[in-house]
Amino acid sequence: MTITKPAVGLVATPGRVQHTLELAKEIEDRDFAGLYCPSLGDALALCQSIAHVTTRIPFATSVQPIYHRPVADFASTTAYLHALAPGRLRFGIGVAHEPLLAARGLQAGKPLADIAQFVAHYRATPRVGALPPVILASLRPRMIALAGRIADGLVSANAARSHLQASLAPPAGARGSAALGRGRPQNPNAHPQRRRRRPASGFPGAVRGLRVGRWALVRGC
Repeated sequence: MTITKPAVGLVATPGRVQHTLELAKEIEDRDFAGLYCPSLGDALALCQSIAHVTTRIPFATSVQPIYHRPVADFASTTAYLHALAPGRLRFGIGVAHEPLLAARGLQAGKPLADIAQFVAHYRATPRVGALPPVILASLRPRMIALAGRIADGLVSANAARSHLQASLAPPAGARGSAALGRGRPQNPNAHPQRRRRRPASGFPGAVRGLRVGRWALVRGC
């Protein structure tokens, strides 16, 4: 039986940037599934460095707070990274936490409306080229439903596997992801045989697993 290694969360702390990049290359050489960069520091800058020192491993922001930069700036940067490392970047976004935003002099708005507006403006940004898949940080049912409608996948933190199937099931009559042709999220952990082999859920061919206590669904990347 072939065991798929999980993806790994990676942070470049001050004074250890070069060591972190060497570690990124080693993680790729050891055939781990991916590299996910949280918002501790500059996640996109780390993604750019990962694109230069690796050749095949997928990587993502997990997640990039949407309020940190103008949306056109995010579109330009991620389009560049998508061209630099074709098919390897996933742009994970979220609204972040109020203390994190307050430390930067920022204030959060309405999460659902702000995320929907961000994704619409992001994809409509002119003259940047092709953009990578967008993944939403989704903790509650309404954000999960929004991810099904407008995103290419979702990522959650501290998810209980016993509740995933209920969380991902669209309510009766809802305009979910299947209605819009994006494919219904699948939950391998609903099957006992798969549950023993896969510690995290995902789509077929997806990057599975972020860090301990995290899981991801990424559509056919």
